[in-house]
Amino acid sequence: MIETDRLLGVTDVPGAVGASVSENAVAAPVPEATSTAPVTDTEGSNPPRPLPAPAIDPVSLDEDVVAALERLESLHAERCGHCTNSTTHRSVVFGDGDPHASVMFVGEAPGAEEDRTGRPFVGPAGELLDRMIESVGLSREGVYIGNIIKVRPQENRTPSPDECEVCGPWLLAQIAVIRPRVVVALGATPTKYLLQTTTGITRLRGCSSRIRIGDFSVPVVPTFHPAYVLRQYTPEVRRAVWEDLKQAVAISGED
Repeated sequence: MIETDRLLGVTDVPGAVGASVSENAVAAPVPEATSTAPVTDTEGSNPPRPLPAPAIDPVSLDEDVVAALERLESLHAERCGHCTNSTTHRSVVFGDGDPHASVMFVGEAPGAEEDRTGRPFVGPAGELLDRMIESVGLSREGVYIGNIIKVRPQENRTPSPDECEVCGPWLLAQIAVIRPRVVVALGATPTKYLLQTTTGITRLRGCSSRIRIGDFSVPVVPTFHPAYVLRQYTPEVRRAVWEDLKQAVAISGED
């Protein structure tokens, strides 16, 4: 068995790629206006710019994280300008995992299996993500997993920038409520949205940048999407992902 198989906890490859891809303080108020700004500039990136935010009622400082996420999910179901107008989905996949997680993973959108089950990352790419998480000493139950877009795009296509602009602020609100110590961006779409950049994932992975959401800042570690790893199943790609995840765990203090 190749060493990087062991490092990623992978001994076999699922046959098909069907997916489209803490110690936390009590949740702060969800920002009325939300923006991201890399603290360290990345060569080739665009200047940070404000992101549109939904009209979210502030979350009480006395409200625990679980209750805050439940209320945020309810507000999203009522108010998201993208998801409430979509007709191509069966389920709204808001997020899944430990609301007190120190490590949060962010993908782009639900795929067919996620749409069917209502949970993020449950198809072949999700199976690999579970093994990737376990390879660095974490468990799926101990992290939080979400997406920029909460409903499945038509024909599993990549979400458009306009869709990310409309639905993305709800992800930012999730991050602000959960307050993880690090966010792992899975693939190009969440990386470009969170870091406000046009630079490709190949150049950005291996580095971390800090973003700011209201009064909360958090490091973002970009890495390849599990679906890409399944398509490009080489020792080099697998080792790169493992190194990225080890970096994220080190930042989170979970190692």
